[in-house]
Amino acid sequence: MMGAGTGVAPYVAFLQDREIRRATGEAVLFFGCRHEDKDFLYKTELERWADEGSVELYTAFSRDTEKKVYIQHRMEEHSDRVWKLIDSGAHLYVCGDANQMAGDVHKALRR
Repeated sequence: MMGAGTGVAPYVAFLQDREIRRATGEAVLFFGCRHEDKDFLYKTELERWADEGSVELYTAFSRDTEKKVYIQHRMEEHSDRVWKLIDSGAHLYVCGDANQMAGDVHKALRR
């Protein structure tokens, strides 16, 4: 799962459902926003699920560092993990900025 800003909302619902059903299996989320302290929607829930092992959470906060870091950068940093998931038949979902982020995620997957 890859989501930027409010694009994380469908994934929160998905993870809530997994929690209620006590679902097993891997869930990986790459989440990005501008500022961790202002824009990290559902931070408490996502970090709790990550701590419990319900989701692998990778975050990118583009305005909190000198060099902007986006979801696609985190995907490239963890490309071995991403490709392991794809090779095992994982489904990929992208929600968020269709104008820029979706295309950049697609480019990152092609590299």
